[in-house]
Amino acid sequence: MASRLTPHQVDEIVALLRAGKRLHPVALQYGVAFSTIWSIKRRRLPQHCCRRLPNRLHAESFILKARRLWFDGMSASQIGDELGVTKNVIVGIAARNDFPPRPSPIKRAGCPSAT
Repeated sequence: MASRLTPHQVDEIVALLRAGKRLHPVALQYGVAFSTIWSIKRRRLPQHCCRRLPNRLHAESFILKARRLWFDGMSASQIGDELGVTKNVIVGIAARNDFPPRPSPIKRAGCPSAT
């Protein structure tokens, strides 16, 4: 790992983060620890600058799209791929907006219980 970054490299990193590049790939690109990139992000960028999740998550149209796909039977990860977010975002939206629960894939009917 490189011990020091030049001011020019720090400016390049800031530009990459502003453009939406994720922290791990930037750390690998510059040969530094993830924590180094995290520190640059914390110190050089406003808190709201590099959110991974767009504000559209709370928009009614986004929730309606997620609800429609949920009722179509798509999995949370498939919905997330479709809408450009993670599975956990969809699970959170489903919980906050009272989507009907899904049956657990772990519980299977007809399996004998352990005694």
